[in-house]
Amino acid sequence: MIPTQKATPSLLTTSIPLSADQGLSIHRRDHSLGTTLTLSGEIDFASAPQLERAVRDCLHASVRSIDLDLAPLGFCDLRGLYAFIDATRLTVTAGGRLCLESPPPMLRRLLTLTGTHHLVSIVTDESIHCLPRTRLRVGPAAAPSRTARTGGVNW
Repeated sequence: MIPTQKATPSLLTTSIPLSADQGLSIHRRDHSLGTTLTLSGEIDFASAPQLERAVRDCLHASVRSIDLDLAPLGFCDLRGLYAFIDATRLTVTAGGRLCLESPPPMLRRLLTLTGTHHLVSIVTDESIHCLPRTRLRVGPAAAPSRTARTGGVNW
């Protein structure tokens, strides 16, 4: 695939369509603040590894600010939900941040019903950028601590 570059007055972006296999399409756009991965279609058991590869590719390219644009996402099962949580864990472990932008109502409901909404950063208004989480502790699950009360996540 050939990346396309667009120059704007203050921003250079590179757009790369990463994949369109198994019902999930991932489009990568690199910009001065990080990378946006736009997911459309369905993320499930068969397609979740595509997201994991895309996030790992960003991290290997030294990208530490990753936004997942989920507005066009049509379906997400528990395997897809795990992929979002694992992508967040990988990014935080690498010293970065990952944000779910405009998750569809079905994904917000899935996060709430499973009690995992506190494990990811979510932005529903595109005018607000995701702020990095602080004081994240990476490792095996632990009992709640001060970090949990201050909005951090215990991994």
